[in-house]
Amino acid sequence: MHVARVGIAIVTYNRPAHLRICLESVLRYCNFKAVHLSVFDDDSSYEVGDIVNDRCIIHRSKHNMGVVTSKNRALYYYSVVNPVETIIMIEDDTEITSKTWIKDWYVATRYFGHMNYALPYFFDDGCRKYYSGGTGTTTDPFRFSLITGQCMTVQSGVVLTKVGYFNPKFKGFGYGHCEWSQRLVNTG
Repeated sequence: MHVARVGIAIVTYNRPAHLRICLESVLRYCNFKAVHLSVFDDDSSYEVGDIVNDRCIIHRSKHNMGVVTSKNRALYYYSVVNPVETIIMIEDDTEITSKTWIKDWYVATRYFGHMNYALPYFFDDGCRKYYSGGTGTTTDPFRFSLITGQCMTVQSGVVLTKVGYFNPKFKGFGYGHCEWSQRLVNTG
């Protein structure tokens, strides 16, 4: 199967060890014929280019504006400036471990319009009550009422025509991606 262009946005701020692990794992399992990779840095205190080198494009904020702004910059970049069909946003503390992850996420996003990663603890007894179905495949993913923003995908057309961007009123971690993901769910 030929995968249409995918834009991967790694969002980072002041976590060089995490960024290094995340970037290396993405590069290890990435088909660059169909993928464009960018790092959206929120004005880290270290030189992100020392880690990234020339392996992808760096988009650096002039001052720290928060994760919601970084994710909005990624959505805008991959929807308007350098349009791709599927946008994958990864927070820098994510490590990719599957050889087929891009294809799997691409197929699932084409099918559903967006996806959010279900963290391993979602399957623990404490969170299992939020499980509402699914087998974990690309056409029948796990469904939880819990939402995470650690790794999420969306079709760029959905951003432009249905849900727009993250609400910039959310400055901290967590609520911005939950509210945005809920809007995605509400659009069907």
